[in-house]
Amino acid sequence: MKNIIFFDGVCNVCDHTVEFVLKHDGEKNFYFSSLQSPFSAQFFREKNIEINLDTIVLYFEGEIYYRSDAMILILKQLKGFPKIIGYTLSIFPRFFRDFCYSTFAKYRYSLFGKKEVCKIPKKEHYKMVWVNNSNYFDYQGELEGVIQLLHAQLDWDGIPTFDELIQ
Repeated sequence: MKNIIFFDGVCNVCDHTVEFVLKHDGEKNFYFSSLQSPFSAQFFREKNIEINLDTIVLYFEGEIYYRSDAMILILKQLKGFPKIIGYTLSIFPRFFRDFCYSTFAKYRYSLFGKKEVCKIPKKEHYKMVWVNNSNYFDYQGELEGVIQLLHAQLDWDGIPTFDELIQ
């Protein structure tokens, strides 16, 4: 399976984080899915993991990472200055990093706001898996149906099929 960043799809800070990763991910290591998506629900249900929206979750090389560990591992995979930030942050102990992460996560909506719905990705982010909620799509199916809808309505030939994604 691909490396997937699961994020809060209505969080403005999370949205900007995804844009930042896309900009600096020269190797195109990551796919993305909002935590609110049917794909995320199915993914975590199959792994018997309960998730809340207060954390970023990274599925990387078969392992799952949360909070600051996820952010540091993501940063270490990027090019240039973000990689240096990732290695610098890893110096601090996890309990301290996670305390700072959780405190920020608790207040992120009041500080930076949130959207009503998840956004549709830009076409140039073709490699990204970004499943939006039904407010954007008049469709309530599984990920496979949403991907078919993206292919049909947006002419995005670069989006992987459901079968390609889970391989």
